[in-house]
Amino acid sequence: MRFSTIIGCLLIAALGLGTIWWFKNFEHVPEHVYKGLKGEAAEDPYLAMKRFLGRMNVQVEERKPSATAGTKFGAWQAGGTVMLGDRRHVVMTQERVAQVLAWVEHGGHLIVEAEYPGRPDPLLTALDIERRPQPRIPRPPRADPKAPFTPAERQTLWNERLTDVSIPGNPRVLQVQFSPYQSLADPKNRAQWRVENALGLRMLHLARGKGQITVVSNFDWLTYNGTMRIKEERAQPTNIGKLDHAEVLMTLLRLNPDYAKHPVRLIWGNDQVSLAQMLFNEAWMAIAAFAALLVLWLARVIPRFGPLTPEPPPAEQRLAAHLEASGRFFWKYLNPHAVYAKLRGAFDKRLAERRPGLSSRRPGERNRELARLIGVREEAVARALDTPVQNATEFVRNVRVLQRLLEKL
Repeated sequence: MRFSTIIGCLLIAALGLGTIWWFKNFEHVPEHVYKGLKGEAAEDPYLAMKRFLGRMNVQVEERKPSATAGTKFGAWQAGGTVMLGDRRHVVMTQERVAQVLAWVEHGGHLIVEAEYPGRPDPLLTALDIERRPQPRIPRPPRADPKAPFTPAERQTLWNERLTDVSIPGNPRVLQVQFSPYQSLADPKNRAQWRVENALGLRMLHLARGKGQITVVSNFDWLTYNGTMRIKEERAQPTNIGKLDHAEVLMTLLRLNPDYAKHPVRLIWGNDQVSLAQMLFNEAWMAIAAFAALLVLWLARVIPRFGPLTPEPPPAEQRLAAHLEASGRFFWKYLNPHAVYAKLRGAFDKRLAERRPGLSSRRPGERNRELARLIGVREEAVARALDTPVQNATEFVRNVRVLQRLLEKL
């Protein structure tokens, strides 16, 4: 048998044994990979809650987050139920708070979510309900504190935050998982019943006039798993499909005996509305008036177009005008004695050129001869040639003397 044949048989045998080992140790199984929510489910965290209410034959009337405040808070049916979410602080004026409370006093049932910590909440302030930051729970000791929590550890932490809910009219004790970022406080003890755990007050119920108000620390337990910009499926611990969240929602709605007669109105705020959208929704009349005034003002101040006017001819260039401008410049930017020093230097140069013999004499003889030429006293010539000027009066007087001397040279 040839050597190449033996090598081929060994390779085939090794390939067969490798294939058998592969199938003995590995198995092809399907694996579910979370791709995240898409479409309406990704945009609306309360979509699952609304579909659940639809299956329970509860009519739902929703106001989108981008709707105007007048549309959200207008035409509430007397005796109906309204679920009011957070992120509403931008539009909750004192007049609107009074409007909401007046609707409750006439028999409405308001289920309201407390605003997120750090934001004002005029509605809860009017109800004398306070918000308090959630105390931190010490984490269990771990070998590596910076390592991410395992699913079992995460579940253990959230099990510690389970809340027993007892609502009048429901014989069972329900369980809810509230997001632990804030708790409520009722300093005046006005609540008819309340729900609290070791972390604080989570829910309370108030009577006001003919109506009632249920205040909840947050609505996160009404959302669907994977919403609220959560990228991992299990990273959102609270959603409507867990524990008794759906039953708690229906129990709250049934607190209003007439909840089935009117649609449940859902109102969600939106603190991420752009400034342009907020102005368009809330102040479009003011913007339109400002635009009209701006157009009228521009029409008044913009010059009318017409024929071009000819350009004026260039100004006549005269030597006297140039000299006058030069004099004004020197007088403005130089002191009088500096200007006069230049004039005296020019006179000395002219005197040396025209009468060198007179220029070389002593100052007394020179001044006496020059005074005789123009018929003035010797002191006037001495002041003009030997004394610096101190003010405008002396400047003008000495310049006149120099001018008369230049005419006689």
